[in-house]
Amino acid sequence: MEPAANTNPPGTNDSLAESEPAANDGGRPIQSWTVDGYSIVDGKYLGLSTGELKTHVAGVDRFRGGPPSVSVYWQNQLATGRGDQFLVVAKVVTHVRDLTEYLARVGTFLGKGLCKVHSLNATRYEVYVVVLSELSQGGFQEALAKDGLL
Repeated sequence: MEPAANTNPPGTNDSLAESEPAANDGGRPIQSWTVDGYSIVDGKYLGLSTGELKTHVAGVDRFRGGPPSVSVYWQNQLATGRGDQFLVVAKVVTHVRDLTEYLARVGTFLGKGLCKVHSLNATRYEVYVVVLSELSQGGFQEALAKDGLL
């Protein structure tokens, strides 16, 4: 059976989720969350709307990253018509200390002139950046990774 198309807002995108909730990333704990915003602890979560303790089944149920990680979503608004053009990059970033550190890295990246910012929205645990860029998907991801943004 095919999974349903994702209609979740940025930060709850299935492309941000990994196949199973991660316990840590090189010694740093990672908190997994259900797509509707409940923290998953020892495979269970409390559904606050019902008050029920529910089991989250890894590999079956969807989940997303969250505190202390930062969910990032980069989207290109420039349509060039090329097949290899950068369109979207989404990832849960666990190697930054906090949002301030990530945004400082974004500033360094933008200073290189590889893209022009159309909009940038950030909350404590999510960053959504819309840019204009003529780079390829691979080229853009490589540039983001080089500056520690993926």
